[in-house]
Amino acid sequence: MARFLRYAVPVIAVAALGISIAALVIVLTRPDRTEPGRRIDVGASSDFAVDRPVFIEKDHLYIVKAGNGDGSATIHAFYSVVPGFFGLENGCEVRWHPDQTATDNEGTVYHGIFSDGCGGSKFTIDGKRLFGPAPGDLDQFWVDYAPTGHDHIIVDTRLLMCSVTPQHPEVLNSCHRTLADN
Repeated sequence: MARFLRYAVPVIAVAALGISIAALVIVLTRPDRTEPGRRIDVGASSDFAVDRPVFIEKDHLYIVKAGNGDGSATIHAFYSVVPGFFGLENGCEVRWHPDQTATDNEGTVYHGIFSDGCGGSKFTIDGKRLFGPAPGDLDQFWVDYAPTGHDHIIVDTRLLMCSVTPQHPEVLNSCHRTLADN
């Protein structure tokens, strides 16, 4: 038995080491893994239709070209996780529902809303919280344009810009974080 163990233990150790190295190589070279803290070229502004959010699943964000009512539009990059909560681990993200409507406290009706399936919070196309347990508006990433002059939208996921309402100052401490902190 001792002779068997003398040969079996090193063989098992080498096999386990080989399997561990192979698994590490697979994880580190996977093309679909999220890389926090990067700048993403999501395309030209003209590639996005007004008031039709595009979900980028890999980075958990929505690109929104929100109409301003005067013919102009503002580009937003909303983090799909509900603000103030850490629902990503539980599969809780906001989803865009173009056919749903919601009414705010002043009676304004919004057609097409972001909805949190876990907590029930509702948000407008431009990320404003209508109602629900979320402590504020949708969190956003910094949006810039490529220096090439080609109207390409660059989203910077290195810092999440959180929206904090005065009613929920406790969220401020968890607000300024990078995705690497999640």
